[in-house]
Amino acid sequence: MPVTPFPAPRTLTTTPGGAALDAPVRVRTDPALPPQGYRLRTGPGGVTVDHRDALGLRYALGALDQLRAGHDYTATGYDISDHPDFPVRGFLLDISRDRVPTRRTLARWIEILSLARFTQLELYGEHTYAFRDHRDVWQDASPLTAEDLRWLDVHCAAVGIELVANQNTFGHMERFLRHPRHAHRAENPQGFERGGVHRPPSTLQPTDDNAAFATALVEEVAREVRSRRLNIGADEPFELGCGCSAEQVAEQGPGEVYFSFVTRLMAPWLEAGYTVEFWADVFAENPELMDRVPPGGYGLPHERAFRGGIKCRSVMVDPRRSAENQLSHRFRRIDVFLRATVTCSTDTSCFRSQTCDVTACFVARLFALRKSEARPASAYAAAPCSSCRS
Repeated sequence: MPVTPFPAPRTLTTTPGGAALDAPVRVRTDPALPPQGYRLRTGPGGVTVDHRDALGLRYALGALDQLRAGHDYTATGYDISDHPDFPVRGFLLDISRDRVPTRRTLARWIEILSLARFTQLELYGEHTYAFRDHRDVWQDASPLTAEDLRWLDVHCAAVGIELVANQNTFGHMERFLRHPRHAHRAENPQGFERGGVHRPPSTLQPTDDNAAFATALVEEVAREVRSRRLNIGADEPFELGCGCSAEQVAEQGPGEVYFSFVTRLMAPWLEAGYTVEFWADVFAENPELMDRVPPGGYGLPHERAFRGGIKCRSVMVDPRRSAENQLSHRFRRIDVFLRATVTCSTDTSCFRSQTCDVTACFVARLFALRKSEARPASAYAAAPCSSCRS
């Protein structure tokens, strides 16, 4: 039976008579093909690969390896054409409210993401990086180190994946703010009420000092990878306006205060030529802010934003939030997304480079991988983030 490589290509036809296993491969660049596209032909005359660029060649040779593994490769000729709908296909793995993966598990992630033709990887970070001056924050979290990130960056680059630095900087800072030496940075040092539950402080005051503090955290992560893109998070500042910034928010409005702080977080990176991503959940109540995002900045919507289909030039689509807890309902629509993510152990989403259904093969591999080796549960913070599932 003829082999259908994974991911399933746009077109595949077969004819009697295949290529020898040791047949030479003729490779040609074809600028007429779409970006990352290729055409692969095998037959009695040998193997020919036409490709647009380096990624197209990588994907063609990967498909060829799968064909050669088939029992009837030498008896079947193939003519395959493929290219992705979207040039950027990203995957975000939450390593702050789930286990921190070992290098062995990260290597397995890279293998699967490469097979599925993802082009970017982000590791969502709060407190699980070994920051130089913050041992008290990460000492019980089995953190990734600078050496781990450099190792991962090299392995990602080797298979055509861009490792994008990711570090939250506004909300979700409770792992820092719980320590006395950082308590003064909190918007509300006494904590806050949400959903009828008292929660510990999680949001930074929107001050210049805190912007410098958060930027220093991002710098430690970003300098270990080669990408000129990064994600500063900045989502869910639940206490904003309920504590130290109450007067400022009363005068200017929560959206203005939020955006001013996020702009300060982005500024040094944009000036250095980086592309900066951030979660734009606050835009849901303040849509007028969207067109003020400076060039090079991109808001990523999640469950609290863009339910009305608002569009502007500064928004990148990311299904992390819309796919959480709704996996079974999202597969038939997943092809419309630009990026894809995995968060907690039962929240898995993925993105195909083609406009067809996500295959059961890849989904099974993702779920299997989530159960693979990782640092022991006792080595990371036992309590989940107080607001991650609000």
